[in-house]
Amino acid sequence: MQGMNIMLSGIRVCLLMLIVLLMTPWKVLAFDIDTHKTVGGMDVYIGVIPAEVIQGRGLSKEARMHGGTQQGRNQYHLVVALFDAKNGVRISNAQITANIARLGLGGSTKILERMKVNDAVTFGNYFALHGNASYRIRLKLDVPGKVVTEVLFEIRSTER
Repeated sequence: MQGMNIMLSGIRVCLLMLIVLLMTPWKVLAFDIDTHKTVGGMDVYIGVIPAEVIQGRGLSKEARMHGGTQQGRNQYHLVVALFDAKNGVRISNAQITANIARLGLGGSTKILERMKVNDAVTFGNYFALHGNASYRIRLKLDVPGKVVTEVLFEIRSTER
């Protein structure tokens, strides 16, 4: 039961981030994205949020996280939440590396940093995404006691 409550808390955080995104009037990229995959006994959820949303809301602590980001509409925050697929318990001790690249290109690789918001642990970092393009998000998930696993998401951005 506790695992389900923790998972619901993570879903609430993602919904809050989505609401803030939808209420933001800035010109940003809209993403066609599959936000969930199950791999290696883990449920993996991702979100891509314009950095302007974080910076523009006066959230100074959040704006500085991960060393901050460059100003501009091409900066986005990748957020990843992990849960045990069997019992729904949040996984908070992972080491995650993300590579985001336009299809066919090398892209940018960064370590996703652990973040704690309302007692819910997620992982994230800032990335630059430009214009109308298809991107590949490759996550390397290193969780103690599990085999190192990779999962691939593909997103399509359209400028609006």
